[in-house]
Amino acid sequence: MSDLEIAEDSERMLKVVKDATDNKSFYDTMERNREHDGEEEKEEKDLPPVFNKRLFVTQGAVIITKEARRIMAQNARCSPDQDPSLTKSEMLTLRSVVEGLKLIHKGQDYIKNVLSRCVTLENYNAFQYVKKKPWEDTLSCYYVVHGAVEVTYDMSGAGQSSSRNVYQPNIIYSHGTAEYLGIVSAEGRDEDIAPPATVYTKEQCEFIRIDRDRFHRLIEVEETILKNEIQRYFKSGSSILSILADDVQAKILQMIQKHEYPPNKTLLEQGEETEYLYVIVSGRVQCYREVYIPEADRSITFYVCCREKDDFFGEEGVLDHDGSYCKITTTTPTVCYRFHRTALKIVNSEKLERVLQENRHDFVSEEELRDRGYKNHVWNNYKHNRIKESLKEKGKLKYMCKMREHPVADRPPTEEEQTTENMYRFVLKGSKFTPLQVRPLSCHSQRSRPHTAPAHFHKKTSPELDEPSESESDSESEDEETKNKQLMTSKLAKTLDELCTKNLDADSIMNIMDENSEIGRHLKKAWETQDVEQPEQESFMKNGILAIMGSDDIVRKAMAMADKEVSHQRRRRSAKDDKEWNTVVHAENSQAKFLVAANKMRINLLRKNLAAIDKERKLNAQKRIRINRKPYTTESKENVESSKQVKVKGSEKNNHSQGQEDTEKKDGNATLFVSRSQKRWRPSTVNSEVTEGSPTRNHDNTPTRGLITSRPNSASSRPNSVRGAGRQVFSN
Repeated sequence: MSDLEIAEDSERMLKVVKDATDNKSFYDTMERNREHDGEEEKEEKDLPPVFNKRLFVTQGAVIITKEARRIMAQNARCSPDQDPSLTKSEMLTLRSVVEGLKLIHKGQDYIKNVLSRCVTLENYNAFQYVKKKPWEDTLSCYYVVHGAVEVTYDMSGAGQSSSRNVYQPNIIYSHGTAEYLGIVSAEGRDEDIAPPATVYTKEQCEFIRIDRDRFHRLIEVEETILKNEIQRYFKSGSSILSILADDVQAKILQMIQKHEYPPNKTLLEQGEETEYLYVIVSGRVQCYREVYIPEADRSITFYVCCREKDDFFGEEGVLDHDGSYCKITTTTPTVCYRFHRTALKIVNSEKLERVLQENRHDFVSEEELRDRGYKNHVWNNYKHNRIKESLKEKGKLKYMCKMREHPVADRPPTEEEQTTENMYRFVLKGSKFTPLQVRPLSCHSQRSRPHTAPAHFHKKTSPELDEPSESESDSESEDEETKNKQLMTSKLAKTLDELCTKNLDADSIMNIMDENSEIGRHLKKAWETQDVEQPEQESFMKNGILAIMGSDDIVRKAMAMADKEVSHQRRRRSAKDDKEWNTVVHAENSQAKFLVAANKMRINLLRKNLAAIDKERKLNAQKRIRINRKPYTTESKENVESSKQVKVKGSEKNNHSQGQEDTEKKDGNATLFVSRSQKRWRPSTVNSEVTEGSPTRNHDNTPTRGLITSRPNSASSRPNSVRGAGRQVFSN
């Protein structure tokens, strides 16, 4: 040997001796420290517990039952070369244990079945070493159920994958509850994390042990069976995978996973983004779509379709990278194959994507579902109302539901009232409407007394409502006068508002007054009432209606009437309730009350204007009588000629006294008769009516209601100035 080779051998030997010395000194120091820590632990037993953060961040949920302990003990008694055989019920029993080992099985059912045959349960006291089995070369995989340990790792037993080498030699690592020690991988031994070299317990610990050799041996067997099953399905099935070419099937075969689901299991939520395409091998799933109906203010779930064997779902996430259109739920025990969307990149994406695009499903549009939901909602409300009316007619409604007689201010609105209110708001504002906000039941004030209780049982709730204001005191002092002038109810006011527009002329008013109806009678009463004319004046009422009044007294009375109309509502509801319950129904109610008050004011205006028209008509009638006064008699022509001569003499004597003119006027009125020889139609008035065969007339200027049987013709024959005045009055 040359000197160079001797030097290299000596260097290698020195390195080995140094590593061995360092390793021995490390373990000796570790043993001394653990013995020293053990003595301190024994002296101080009552230390406060340490918060273990890992216990709260773990995703594992291992539940060990008494039957699961028995099955795991049965697995521990099995020889290492023999694989334990478990029944289906025993497999299901161990599922509560295996489901928590998510980092190993990753949701695949065949790996869960393998884990059920490999898991055992081991308990260790504090300050003990976990020793490997006699037939093992390295320690198996351990899952810490509870406790704390110190671990060193054997890097020589790690897999070939450099990404799995997460630990370093000669370093002590601390692990706690729900952590893995040397986790195994179903992808092969090379993907395992380095197994632990030593495991030292710091307290009483409980482990779930996964036999490493048995796990990998059973995984290889299960994967072979699964591949053969998938290949048979490719050849014999009629699914979308059977359409693919052989080279494409061979490439995606390694990526396919098998999953088994029980009935009523939700596989995909609506809107959930999935990266897998599911193919149904056996079983059935149903698709549901939840749609919000704005008119009903509720969400309705629709049954869209059903997927049977050899069908697929989840293409929205694979092709469009969107969330699931429907909620997928199993109805029977279902077996599915699924593969990741990265398969589109591994194989020729054009082939696989083209097949998926050609065979993807078409769904019902959301607008159509919303229309269907709206129709169903309307139909259900109709059926409910009809059934309720039928039960109410038969007297059985009291057994089905409780009648709600309290007003909305004292109770929360019912579902029907909420729906009606939301529909009103939708009609007014469209899709931008704000749904009705319902307060909790505790926020509603209950009445302290019934409506029919005597007045002395009233409980004063707020001094602001009990103290009468100036407008209320004025209205109380004039109750009798106000009651006498309230001639119309709300129904008549609405009818009058429909018949009489604000620009109504006097002719239409006379037609309505001559009708034999309640409105006509009220107008006749208004005709008879005489009011004093005062200068016109503008003012605003408290209810927000602008009215042009002719008297301060009318304004004050109208304001008092408006306050009296809303006083009951104001006493019943506080200002907060008025602000919060500002609904369409309340607005229409307030508007109706304002309309009643406005119509009452208009009646007062009509009364005053009609009196003015009546006065002017009387003056015009007297003028026409004075001008056209020609007394006709039926006795002889001499009397007629004598009357003409008297009339000529009266016209020539222009300088006579006023007393003589009054006497001639009375004589002329007393001898006014209709001549039979000359047929002329005289316009009749309210003061002087034509009555055949009556020798006397009524000289009273006050009109009589009993004589008004039809519309007077003089109303249409008066001058245009009078009509224009009437139009101007009503337009105000």
